[in-house]
Amino acid sequence: ELFFGHLGHLRSPERFRSGLYILNLAVTRLLFLVMGQPVRVAEKISPTSPGTIRFETNRPLTGMGHRYYRSASDALSDEDPADVLAARLFERGGIDYLHVHGNVATVDLAKGYTSEGIIDVIVGLFTHYET
Repeated sequence: ELFFGHLGHLRSPERFRSGLYILNLAVTRLLFLVMGQPVRVAEKISPTSPGTIRFETNRPLTGMGHRYYRSASDALSDEDPADVLAARLFERGGIDYLHVHGNVATVDLAKGYTSEGIIDVIVGLFTHYET
């Protein structure tokens, strides 16, 4: 009783355990909604060139090397994150050029296009499936 006294409405070990069960069940359900790791992305527009946008992620996309893409055909691998990202972005359309280094992807937009939807492509890069 003393141990559980600071938990307010969860005064007994039985209620505490049932609360843990409900929490565990909720976490399990969340795990089934998305399998993989959603990526956090920060979009930064170049102040000197509005058509150039830098996307910084919390996941590495390449090792130490730079990757340059002018079309989807430059993406050679189905397993390399930078190549997969390039293929998906060029499939989306509106991209003239893509440079990927480390955790940063720099996109040059085609004239007349916006960055709408690019973050969604990057966020889902490491997501294997959704239920």
